[in-house]
Amino acid sequence: MEHIQKSKQSGLREWLHSHLLNAKRHLEDAERGLGKHDVDQLLVHFKAQCHNHTKPLPQQSKNPGRHEIDHILSLKGTLEVQRSVDVLQASVKCLKGMIKNQCDMLALKGDSLEELKQAENDEWMKGFLNLCILKDQLLCKLCS
Repeated sequence: MEHIQKSKQSGLREWLHSHLLNAKRHLEDAERGLGKHDVDQLLVHFKAQCHNHTKPLPQQSKNPGRHEIDHILSLKGTLEVQRSVDVLQASVKCLKGMIKNQCDMLALKGDSLEELKQAENDEWMKGFLNLCILKDQLLCKLCS
């Protein structure tokens, strides 16, 4: 038994020396391969990869039908808002045409300041401005 242990210990020094040289050679090769790369940057990438590989798998919902129903209802609400926006846009287009006609009529009568002030105070103009404001508010709600 002693003979076996002595034979193992005699080769241990050479074995450790060869492994140390091999490790130094690998370290030098790695440092040369690293080149211009920053170690901190590589660590950040490594941590991001570790985080990505260790995150839990997504779990299936216990009630997937309910999620689909909620999704369809939200789409239905979006469609209703879009329809009301379309109606408002059509109303705005109609009012713009009416205002253009009124302006053309004013231009034919003569561009008096009183007629322009009367057009400014016109109910159609107020309705047009209110529709524009309402349209903007609905578009903001639709986008949020």
